[in-house]
Amino acid sequence: MNGQRWIGAALLVCLTPLAGCSSKPPERTPTEQELHIADSDRPGGIRGRHHFACGDGGNLLVDFKDQGLGLEIREREGERPIVLTAPAQGLQYVGDKAAATFGGGELRLQTSSRPERVCTRQTK
Repeated sequence: MNGQRWIGAALLVCLTPLAGCSSKPPERTPTEQELHIADSDRPGGIRGRHHFACGDGGNLLVDFKDQGLGLEIREREGERPIVLTAPAQGLQYVGDKAAATFGGGELRLQTSSRPERVCTRQTK
């Protein structure tokens, strides 16, 4: 019986450090696309739509499309949107004469027709 106790104690000592290895690795932070594709900033609003206030005093309506890989950006409802796409989550969106990136809670929009716009999502 002493031999069994010694083996049990040895196993306990050897396996205890391994217990920390079985925990899940930390989850990665979701991208802006993943956070906003399915939600709306207002009850009854358009799915994936968010309102952004820009540093130049303007506003943008941003619709996340195609599982977050597409954006439609417009200043007013009913206006023709700027259409941008990204090849993968977390990468820059590009389109005809425009590009957009997300970072630190901001949207940075570059177009050929005006200076870069830095806009912040408005929470209701």
